[in-house]
Order: sequence, then structure tokens, then C-alpha cells
Amino acid sequence: MSNSARAQQSQTTLPLLGLAARSAPGSRLVIVYHSPAALLWFVGLMLRRLGEPLRSVFRAPELRALLAKYAFDVVHDESLPAIGQRLSSEVARGTRIMRHMRIATAVRLASSLPSGGRP
Repeated sequence: MSNSARAQQSQTTLPLLGLAARSAPGSRLVIVYHSPAALLWFVGLMLRRLGEPLRSVFRAPELRALLAKYAFDVVHDESLPAIGQRLSSEVARGTRIMRHMRIATAVRLASSLPSGGRP
């Protein structure tokens, strides 16, 4: 695992650990996240200049695996343009460029975190 991958994982997993500990079984978690895309290089550059770094990028299976470590089961994961297409042709046109954005819904499972609250 590369240093940047370790940094991304640590920045992502610490908040999830606290969230999982405070979430009752059956709770729903909705996450808007970025999947890999060339556009993100430019967006990331602009955000860094504004002081808001783009820190996490996931493929759907990677996010699913990460959430599973914290007893969340992803029940739905879809790109923003696919959701926009179902809503209306206007929304579909407006979200077409956002292919890198995805929305996942996960449900907290009844199983608890391993002892010590760590995955």
C-alpha cells in the first residue's frame, strides 16, 4: 500500500469508527463520494488553491469494503448522472459532467465492532 493510500485510509477510517460506534443497528448512512476520473485532477487542483483539498477517491467496491469493516452494508450505490436521468431530462443534462460523483446508501448491521472499537 502506498503512503498516499495509507494517508487516505487513515483520514477516512477514523471518522467512520466514531460514526459506527454511535450508530444504532438499522441506521442509514448516505455518502456522496468521488470515484476516479480525469476531471478530479483539475477539480482537486482548484480546491487545494481554495484551501479545501480533495482527500478521498473510491471505486464502488472499495467503499463497500471499507464500510463493511465498520458493520455498514451498502444497499444502493449509483452515479449522480444515473440518478439525474430518472428525475428529469433537465437534471440529466445538468449532472452529465458529474460522472465521477456517486451516492451510496448503507445500513448499519446488528453486529458490533470488534473489541476495543477498532475494525
